[in-house]
Amino acid sequence: MQGIVVSETTPLWRSGLEVLVTDSQASTFMRELVRRLLAWVVLLTLLLPMVIAVVLGLGALLSSLGDETGAAACGRVGLVIGVAWFLAVAATATASGIMALEASASRPDRQDRQDRSGSHPADQS
Repeated sequence: MQGIVVSETTPLWRSGLEVLVTDSQASTFMRELVRRLLAWVVLLTLLLPMVIAVVLGLGALLSSLGDETGAAACGRVGLVIGVAWFLAVAATATASGIMALEASASRPDRQDRQDRSGSHPADQS
């Protein structure tokens, strides 16, 4: 079973129009997309715990004032924000891993660098 190989002439469809996208353009687009995603999820990872604290504090204040319905609503909203925070942390880890793998794939191996320079560590003894 053979996979589909995307080459420089493989058409990609967008909005019903045929657009030719090269491998380097697609790679640059994906790299920029992951970089922007990483920036947003890091921002959410840092800000959402503060929002959770404010919402839960408001719930405690409402509870002390006797508004049990408002306190319960704040508790539910805090739970939803907590789930969103957990997803932001997972997305941050995933996007960071993708960026690290992409960076290590674009760097030449140590052996390749040594082969190009013409010297090996064993030759320097």
